[in-house]
Amino acid sequence: MYVFTAPDDEPNYVKIGRTKKGAHKRKDALENCGFNLHKAHCKVENAFLHYEIVELLIHKALHNERKKFDCHCSTVHGEFFEMNEERALEHVDMWCSWVIDKKPFDEDGYLTDYWKWRVKKLKADLNNVKWRSWTQPTIIDWFDFLLEQYGEGCYLQLKDHIGRKDSTFCQRGLIITLILYIYFGWSGAAWAITGLTIL
Repeated sequence: MYVFTAPDDEPNYVKIGRTKKGAHKRKDALENCGFNLHKAHCKVENAFLHYEIVELLIHKALHNERKKFDCHCSTVHGEFFEMNEERALEHVDMWCSWVIDKKPFDEDGYLTDYWKWRVKKLKADLNNVKWRSWTQPTIIDWFDFLLEQYGEGCYLQLKDHIGRKDSTFCQRGLIITLILYIYFGWSGAAWAITGLTIL
């Protein structure tokens, strides 16, 4: 993966792409087309599995900023984006880290069960997804996945049931649970949670 900046252009343009030949050769080829480019320093500079998917994800995530240039070499250069270098590197580093550290794909390039589940949970409007937090799941997210997968449907029904309760109900339930815990310990808290769940 590479990020090239075009510092002489206003507004700022960057080129985000991938190459098998090496970033410097790609830069030379683009400069033959008249682009004055500088290579930005990415955290991940070496090849890694599924880097093609990373490029695709970045281009999809930044589609609103995408710019295309018709070139005298009869090519349309379509991997340019109107943004600063810092923002471009942030996206490249985030998606590279996701693929390398989280290993969301199996050897054949298919999403693992956990990441299939996580994709299904995405909102329909992808413009409002906070990708940084989505690519960095918490232990609660993993626990939620395990309960849904192995809870034989009971967990989903309970989750939907609790999701229909308003904040006042939850606050009062928490107070009742706390009071019963203080007076009767864990058994009192367990009875309170059972009663609130039934309600």
